[in-house]
Amino acid sequence: MRERVRRALDSATTGPMEDPADLSRALEAADPLGEGGDRRWTVAIRDLVGAWPGRVAVATALGAALVAGLIVGRVTTHIPAPAVVAQAPPLPAYRPQPDRGLALGEITAPASAQKFREAMARYGEADFAQRAMPLLREAIAVDPRNDQAQFWLGVVLLRDGRAADAAAPLEAAARLAPADRTYKGYLLYAYLQIGALQRAQALQQELLKPR
Repeated sequence: MRERVRRALDSATTGPMEDPADLSRALEAADPLGEGGDRRWTVAIRDLVGAWPGRVAVATALGAALVAGLIVGRVTTHIPAPAVVAQAPPLPAYRPQPDRGLALGEITAPASAQKFREAMARYGEADFAQRAMPLLREAIAVDPRNDQAQFWLGVVLLRDGRAADAAAPLEAAARLAPADRTYKGYLLYAYLQIGALQRAQALQQELLKPR
């Protein structure tokens, strides 16, 4: 760089420079960091990297930037918690009770009762939920007071992973037969699955009361 300054000054004039403009132009031609285009910046950077102190400085700066990036990345990266997979509730036992409605003084439309029996005829089969679900819906459509159809529809929906859809028929079953604790137990499970914690807590306290 010193050699460039000397050559620029020698080529500009052999005598002293009294004109400030001439002196400025001479220094600009010799100074790669002065104004004069992008080429001089490129030359300056090349000279800096070409010298050992410059190489060390550049390598140190790049290393510091890399380490800082890794630290910031580890601090700001959010690692999600593992998802909790809900286990399907057990399938409740079922025994046909043809005279149940008459014994309890309940009135269920015969067509609804027939659809319910057709649905529960698939009980124990591997595809019970898929085959029983449409029949249970038909039984409820004919007579929404059929608490057994409401309950079992909620059960198959729960076992299918559809707790949000299961809550309504289970609520209907518990409302139609308030003394049936099995209905309320599965309703409690549905509440917990959908995050209805206040309703789940109230129902749990009700179940814990002595009969």
